[in-house]
Amino acid sequence: MFCVSSETVQKCAVRETKEETGLKVVNIHFGTVVNAMWTEPSGEKCHFVTPTMICDVDSTAEEQEPVNLEPHKCEGLLRQFCKAVARQTFEM
Repeated sequence: MFCVSSETVQKCAVRETKEETGLKVVNIHFGTVVNAMWTEPSGEKCHFVTPTMICDVDSTAEEQEPVNLEPHKCEGLLRQFCKAVARQTFEM
């Protein structure tokens, strides 16, 4: 998820989801964040902060199945529902 200048994380999540899957989402809220820092073999230092947003598919939208609209960037899509994600997270 790459936010453009002056875009909120919530608006970015709506835009990116639409661009990448065709889905319209609502009820967007913060899930978690990953703070990753590493050094490339070239010596370049990298730092990515990746927020994970939780949302619902808009039930009033016509198309509700995700489509991989960026196959050149993404090998495929995996749709998980919150209950399934919670089980995976806490049943380790």
